[in-house]
Amino acid sequence: MEKTKLIIDCDAGIDDAQAIMLAVSRPESEVLAITCVSGNTEVDYICRNVLRVLTVCDRLDIPVYKGCSKALVDHGKNAKFYHGKDGFGDITGLPEIDLNLLQKEHASCAINRIVGEHEGDVTLVAIGPLTNIAVAIRLNPNLGKQLKKCVIMGGNIEGQGNIEDGTAAEFNFHCDPEAAYMILHELSCPLTTFSWEAVLKNTYSWEWLKDILNIKTPKGVFHNSILRSSLDKHNEWKYPAYNFCDPTVVAIALQEAIVTKSRDVFATVELHGRLSRGQMICDNLNLRNEQPNVKIALEIDTDLMKKMFTSVFKAL
Repeated sequence: MEKTKLIIDCDAGIDDAQAIMLAVSRPESEVLAITCVSGNTEVDYICRNVLRVLTVCDRLDIPVYKGCSKALVDHGKNAKFYHGKDGFGDITGLPEIDLNLLQKEHASCAINRIVGEHEGDVTLVAIGPLTNIAVAIRLNPNLGKQLKKCVIMGGNIEGQGNIEDGTAAEFNFHCDPEAAYMILHELSCPLTTFSWEAVLKNTYSWEWLKDILNIKTPKGVFHNSILRSSLDKHNEWKYPAYNFCDPTVVAIALQEAIVTKSRDVFATVELHGRLSRGQMICDNLNLRNEQPNVKIALEIDTDLMKKMFTSVFKAL
């Protein structure tokens, strides 16, 4: 089997951890590097969390790189209100890690170097704010030409936001709107986004998730500890179904057929609105007569997604 070469750029909170566990556990995946960016919490916590996940998965062979500690235009946005100060819900008993395992090279430089070494073969999986990738583009304007593709967790297509202050934007784009704007306009490889509305519409039953949480392998126990505490803390069990964010993006990167409905559009990012800064704007009627620059994934084969994700925790 020819493996899909991945670089994962993340702000490792709980859903990023799920995505990393999926990526490093699938037989069709070869994770070349994981790069860390501030977002859910500070980048130092992000690095620690990535190393924790790799420890549990016995994959400390994968190099981890520390990246940007602030957005291009910093306004102090984060998701500590949901993910906790440390990004994993501030729970105790998580694996101890050695930060000396971090690579010395900056994440943006590492992205450019690794993509250059595997030109045309690397899929960039972006599941946090896009700051590291924007800096990489400024250092290397040809990055998009060297990538195979980029799959992004981010943006919104109907104006539904998930920001604590009620702003009509998706979190990752809202954290660094300028970086998101750069990626949509300057990263010339094929782009696919999984929007916040798509997250809400592609759902999973609580019964299935509870079965996952009851798996007692080391990875299963770790996943249970970080996810269940969040669900309990925020009383999310009251909602009719569970939603996947970041793991779906990894699944799309590995198996494009998991996307059963999509739309190609020209999209940009609002940079100036008081209530809409960071919102992705899609020209659905092609009024600007621009070539599409992004594929919007709308519907997911949720049965395939469940099979892929369940396989992570069945293995020791």
